[in-house]
Amino acid sequence: AYNRVHNFEWMGQNGIIGPDVLADNLDFNNRTGNYESEYVNAVRSHMGRWELYVGINDLNLILSKIEDLTDLTEEEAALKNQVKGEAFFLRALHYHDLAKVYGYEPGMEVNDFNLTVPIRTTPTENVSDALVVNARATNSEVYELVISDLNTAISLLDQHTSQPFRVDKAAAQ
Repeated sequence: AYNRVHNFEWMGQNGIIGPDVLADNLDFNNRTGNYESEYVNAVRSHMGRWELYVGINDLNLILSKIEDLTDLTEEEAALKNQVKGEAFFLRALHYHDLAKVYGYEPGMEVNDFNLTVPIRTTPTENVSDALVVNARATNSEVYELVISDLNTAISLLDQHTSQPFRVDKAAAQ
């Protein structure tokens, strides 16, 4: 699940620079050919994020299967809570980024357009699951899910993790 966050298009260079170029907040003095279509806002130069649903599915799989782990030692139960908390945090992060690209923040709608992206909280494990198409949710529904997932993560995560580059309670807060 963490590997998907490191995607070049999402949290990498393109995810950081691309939006600023599209919004005319960044200019290049030395043109190399990179970001030229974003610079002129050409057709099909956009912030595609639909691949985040692959990560959401990974997280939904984790959340659906982790409850099968029972009869755990105290240490194993703590690790289970940590992993669940991280999964809820990461799913919230995925949906927040999708909502920012494909919709408006609640209360900031333009022309009353309040739709964002479909919400999927159950995993796609086979083809028949993939054939279920959810309608686009409202921006309020997506933000409610993000807040709910973050609150759940806060309740499960330790204040500070001993593992670098992992989510802890402070990140979720």
